[in-house]
Amino acid sequence: HDDVERLRFIRKAQQLDLRLDEIGEILALRDRGELPCSYVLEVAGERLADLDRRIADMQAARRDLGDLLAAADAGADEPADFCPLIEHHQRT
Repeated sequence: HDDVERLRFIRKAQQLDLRLDEIGEILALRDRGELPCSYVLEVAGERLADLDRRIADMQAARRDLGDLLAAADAGADEPADFCPLIEHHQRT
């Protein structure tokens, strides 16, 4: 029964985007009789900040790809070594 509950906890923690080493630390704290909540809050804050950075990066990449497609539709046909759409792209 304890193993099943431990596995359920691990799955829930993974769904929250916690890494296995972080989950292991939470379990180790609990196994030592310590409440891991302050550690969980610290990790959750770090994970949220990381997700925000990744979302911002993905939004920028989406804008850039939209600009690239718009340039293609506008007939951007400048000389380049590989692909003018990529080589002459300016991130705004």
